[in-house]
This record gives sequence, C-alpha cells and structure tokens, in this order.
Amino acid sequence: LVAAALLCAVTLQLSCKRGGSIVIQKRDQEDAIASGSVRRRRLLGLNMGIELERKTYKLPYYLEQNLVNWDNLERSVETRDTPIFWHVLKSGGSAIKLMYATCYQLVGASESGEWIDRQQQESALARQQGQDSGGERQRRRLEGEDNNEVSPMEWVQKAIIEQWQVWDESAETQDNQQQQLRVVVAEDGRKYVNVDVTTMEGIARASRLNFASSGLADVIFTPLLRESAELLLDADNHKGRMFAVFRSPVDRIVSLFYYLQQATWEPTYNEEYSS
Repeated sequence: LVAAALLCAVTLQLSCKRGGSIVIQKRDQEDAIASGSVRRRRLLGLNMGIELERKTYKLPYYLEQNLVNWDNLERSVETRDTPIFWHVLKSGGSAIKLMYATCYQLVGASESGEWIDRQQQESALARQQGQDSGGERQRRRLEGEDNNEVSPMEWVQKAIIEQWQVWDESAETQDNQQQQLRVVVAEDGRKYVNVDVTTMEGIARASRLNFASSGLADVIFTPLLRESAELLLDADNHKGRMFAVFRSPVDRIVSLFYYLQQATWEPTYNEEYSS
C-alpha cells in the first residue's frame, strides 16, 4: 500500500509538471500572438497616419480637342488627320524620322526642313553673287572700262554700293521665301516642310504661316507635344493622331551622357563628360 501510494504521488506530480509546462507554452504562444498583433496594429496605425498627396491632372483642352482618339478609326476615312510623333529624346526618335523619310518617302515636319532651306538659300545666294560679279567684270572688259582710270577711293565706294545692292535684293527675296511654306528636298531625296517644329519660335512661325491648313506635311516630329497640338492643329478640320516611342529613363540618361561626350555640335555639349 505504501508503494502504491508513493507511485500515485509521483505520477500525480509528473502530470502536474506536464500540465504546467503546457499551460506555460500556451501562455507564451498567446503572448507572442498578442505582441505580433500589437505590432501589426501599430504599423497599420502608422501607415494610416501617413496621407499621400493626391492630385488630379486634367489634359489641356487643346490636347483633347485637337488630337483624335485611336479608337476612332472611322474618322480617318472621312478626313485627313496628321500623325504627330512625340519625340521623347534619346528614345530612338531619330531612327523613326529617318525611316519615315527614306523608307516611306513621306514629307516630314521637324527641324531638318528649315536647316535644309537655309543651306539651299545660302548656296543660291553665293552662286548669284558669283554670277553677278563675273558678269560685271565681263561687261567692263567688253566696254573697255578700266578701273585704274578712277581713283582708289571711288573704286572702293562703287564696289561697296554694288555689294549692298546685291545684298538688298537677295535679302528681300530670302525674306519672301521664308514667309512661304513649301517642301524642300535634301540631296539624298528626303522631303521636309521648311519649318522647325522643335522650338517654340519655329512652332509659332509655322502657325503664322497656316501650317495646319497647308496640308504639306505627312507627319510631324516634335518634342513639344502640347505647343504643337495647340498651334499646329485645330479641332475643326486638321486634327492629329499622336504616337510615340518610350524608353527607360535610366537608359535615356546613360545614352545622353555618352552622346554628349562627342556631340560637339550640341549647345549642351560639356568637355568634362569626355574626360
């Protein structure tokens, strides 16, 4: 009996210890869950306390009115909408412009047209001045005139007056030509309208010359989408269809860095980039 009583006491003691350990483990788990929930509530409370600033951006009316939605394809059959390429710099836009000019042989409006027009006018002016001076020398030679018969001062004054007369006529002709929209052709056959739609000054000039109603350009290439949509298009009969090519901003910055190392013709060229 004594042995049985001792065995029962030991068994009861062991069961109490096991039960106590289980209770302790359950309490520890409950405390851990409670502390985790408290931490989550704190984090949620912290996040809910931070209110991000919200802004609503509305497109300018001229973008909504002067650009056609791409899902409106029926309009293309009725009217002639002008494609306008939003040139995001360092995103392959130069290749797109070259493709449309050489492969599709479309008339473009970018910065190239004004530059080609200016070069052609300067070349024509130089040829005209050369022909005028050569013809004047030949006339004097045939008429027996000798510049040595006049004083040096009179000869200089006469030459200056002749040069100013030629310059005035050519300048007036050049001004008249610049006030007219036309298609210029490069040496390799590319065609452009004689405007520069990559600057605000060029866009304003093209607008004054009624670029929208001229219908000369098959496609417009410009980085100034808002200004071009406002001044180069209209909501009545000359709307545009915008398309673009995008690139990662990081890749654009890296490409611009290496580009400016050798682009000495760019106003943003910096010699420090190449060192």
